Amino acid sequence: MLANHREEIETGKLRVLLLDECHLMWGDTIGYVWGKTDQEVTVPVVNERDKQTYYGAVDYLDREFLLKVYQAGNSENTIDYLQYLLTQSPFLFLWVENHR
Repeated sequence: MLANHREEIETGKLRVLLLDECHLMWGDTIGYVWGKTDQEVTVPVVNERDKQTYYGAVDYLDREFLLKVYQAGNSENTIDYLQYLLTQSPFLFLWVENHR
């Protein structure tokens, strides 16, 4: 898939974004985030009784991180996040699914 768009990607006409969402739940003491494996990443939990949802994307080439916080992970918020990304530039996205 990426090979078909190589010229557009290399010239900056098309961004490749790797997307995911995560949820921090009340009572979580250990979670997962994107980050360098040799560095500790701290995420403050604002309200310990509620769930916090984050949508994030990493630009494949320049490694820019685009993060937004939402009250829930649902279709409405997913669409809102994708619309936000479209305001940044044209992009090709790869959605990462993490099933434990």
